[in-house]
Amino acid sequence: MEQCMEQWKKRGCFDFMETKDFPYEKCKSPENHSPTDKHGDYTTSELRNLFDDWLALIEEEVVEFSLTQDSITAEKIADRFKISKQSAIFILNKLAREGKINFAGD
Repeated sequence: MEQCMEQWKKRGCFDFMETKDFPYEKCKSPENHSPTDKHGDYTTSELRNLFDDWLALIEEEVVEFSLTQDSITAEKIADRFKISKQSAIFILNKLAREGKINFAGD
């Protein structure tokens, strides 16, 4: 995770904190991506699209699952969807910001 954060910082992806405008195009641009350590290749638009599709699907499932629960936690989501707690927190916070669920954090 720290390596990802460092790469994002190098690409200027956190400059939005000062301007309130997230530089999506700068961060998505292929020339701003570095080779992955494991595969030595670059992230492609196809892979980004697959990830975006997966994220949209899991977000829908998390919303549906949360409606069946008295309370929702990152641990419940991580266990139910076989993802890390950090990924569950990301998804829950995103859905809460979008007003799709109530989640105060862990």
